Amino acid sequence: MNIHESIENIKKGRDLDKNLPYFATAMSDSFLVHGANELSFNFVMLYQSVEALEDNKNEKKLLSELNDIVKKGILSEFDGAKREDCVKKALELRNVVEDRHDKLSVIMSYFDLYRYILTRKVKREEIQAEPDDAARKVLRYIFDTNDNNVINTKIQSVISELPVRYTRVKFYEIVDDALNKYVGGEKSALDTFAFLIRRWGTLDAKDEAFSMYPEYAKVSESIISDMDSVEAEKLLTRCVSESRKAIKVSNIQELFANSLNSLITVLLVTPYAMNADTKDAYEVIRITSGAVDDESTDKEKYEEEIAEALGKLEGLEESMYHEHSRLSAALDDIVGNYMGDAENVMAGTEMKDLAMCLALNSGNLFAPLEKTGESKTITDSDIYKVKEELHADFKSRFENTDVAERRAVMASVLGILPVYFNNRSEVMEYIRSSLSYINDEDEYAGSIAALNELITE
Repeated sequence: MNIHESIENIKKGRDLDKNLPYFATAMSDSFLVHGANELSFNFVMLYQSVEALEDNKNEKKLLSELNDIVKKGILSEFDGAKREDCVKKALELRNVVEDRHDKLSVIMSYFDLYRYILTRKVKREEIQAEPDDAARKVLRYIFDTNDNNVINTKIQSVISELPVRYTRVKFYEIVDDALNKYVGGEKSALDTFAFLIRRWGTLDAKDEAFSMYPEYAKVSESIISDMDSVEAEKLLTRCVSESRKAIKVSNIQELFANSLNSLITVLLVTPYAMNADTKDAYEVIRITSGAVDDESTDKEKYEEEIAEALGKLEGLEESMYHEHSRLSAALDDIVGNYMGDAENVMAGTEMKDLAMCLALNSGNLFAPLEKTGESKTITDSDIYKVKEELHADFKSRFENTDVAERRAVMASVLGILPVYFNNRSEVMEYIRSSLSYINDEDEYAGSIAALNELITE
């Protein structure tokens, strides 16, 4: 019997007492090899990225905690109780990383808001293009491809940089119209969309985020509505610099998440795997673990040693990708339909661990690891509730906020909404009219500068 015959037998309900355990073991083998390979590459990139970061005190502490789990759970002799403790600690560390990543996301949304405001306060001496000429230039940029997805993404990016002259009521209507399109879909999709509106609308409290990363707080504290052009230019330079630093730290949090997801996968399936070759992957992990522990590691020697070790893994992940993907798809179906049967044949615990591995390797770095029940279909009342919450939060957000900041918030939100133009002419008219309505010279010059930067990225 091979694994694919086993899958077919399970789907037909044949010999489940033999086929379910057989499949679970084969799936554990596949996840162990895949997880070990992923961990080896992610661990190396994480270590190198943390070492390259200028102010890396917090990241080094997290890396040390992760390395302790690696040493106890993978590089030492297997012990069931120790393994359970390592899984628990890895899950706790994953929650810490998720929180830090989320706070950085909040900070970056505020930095983008500040950039929008400050760009339009800086005085520019160069002669600016007329609205018609500027709009045509932007239109050529948008439609220089036939890929509709790319076109829509470009339109959204352009909208996020254009000045907004909507009333609050009109703004709410546009947001509401976008939400209405989710009726009949899955609740999770609505939750994600509402989250994006909140994030890019800077509705999340910034104090908690900036308190976790106080090094970025000074930019936020320096934003005032009546600053002059010189002050705005200095602060814009600083804002862009700090934003780039935050992006680097955020990318490192994602490397932490990838490493932890792979590590937890390996810890979960190790007791069940019977025929998985992880020797070369574990050698990469061992070398990097030693470098993390030893501050005096010769970096040049490490790079040479790790390059040789990684070379032994070259092509392995690609060669097993298709088969692992097929098995994962089968596992998703079996977990959904045969969990009760698996428990009856003493494979329930293993199948639950494999289900968690599916979530850990879903592509969503911080995917929930426990199912919350069947997906709910969105109703009109669900949409109404989200609208009411967003309206109330935007009302609070706009109170005691000057016009420049309010326009920046609206532009940011409009930039993530589905594109609602029917043809090129409508896109052209929206850009042209948005630029034509600007009366302030600095705001107009800043908008043109932001659009030009977008085009030349």
